[in-house]
Amino acid sequence: MARYTEDALIELIRRVGIDWKKAIAVEDGTANLGHDFDITPERFLEFAKQDLEGDDDRALVNALTNAKRAIDAQIDKVLLSFGVRTDQLGIRRKTEFLQELGVATPRIIRKVRDARNYLEHEYKLPEREQVEDAVDVAVLFVAATEEALHDFPVYVLLSNVDTLEDEVFWFRDMLMSYFDQVDKQFIFTGRRESEGIKDLEITITSADPLYPHILKLHMAVKREKGIKKAIAALRDVVVETREESADAS
Repeated sequence: MARYTEDALIELIRRVGIDWKKAIAVEDGTANLGHDFDITPERFLEFAKQDLEGDDDRALVNALTNAKRAIDAQIDKVLLSFGVRTDQLGIRRKTEFLQELGVATPRIIRKVRDARNYLEHEYKLPEREQVEDAVDVAVLFVAATEEALHDFPVYVLLSNVDTLEDEVFWFRDMLMSYFDQVDKQFIFTGRRESEGIKDLEITITSADPLYPHILKLHMAVKREKGIKKAIAALRDVVVETREESADAS
């Protein structure tokens, strides 16, 4: 198994015979993803709701703090489940990435930012209505983003639309992207004329620039929306990387 190199991937694509103008992507197997924390986002939500039962200033501050913790923990849970390193990303980039993946809508992202901003003025006591809104947003956010981890397409088949072999989405010629849930990496294999290309298997880790584009393709397939755009973006990165390599040589 080879680590990702632009030459290896280009060769695999060539041998499969992918025509980017005809390319389609479908899922061929799903799984539920997850990442364990000692204190889960749902537990922080329980704390926040319990805090709201109080009627003093401390209860309001604690409820708001736990709502923020629930949001932040859920953001990290989703990204870590996808194999994205969160230690190198700020909160703004994390939420932007969730939006790019289609995990969260712009509207809920704005609400999340507003809820977190209440805590930016840490010496100003929040209004009870603000705290209740923040807790509601946290509940909504956790529920909405948790759905992205269910039935995630761990197998995505990329092929030409005219090579369909049967009605269960197997193709004579295809590129298969497999998400390794244990090591959090994508593994690419190929098939040509219904035979596996056994001597060329590529591993793409989260450190590779291509990784987020593959992840976006898997998410587009899950949503059944934006698949052509995701394929085009993947193509552009592969071609650009190849051209940069050629220029460097």
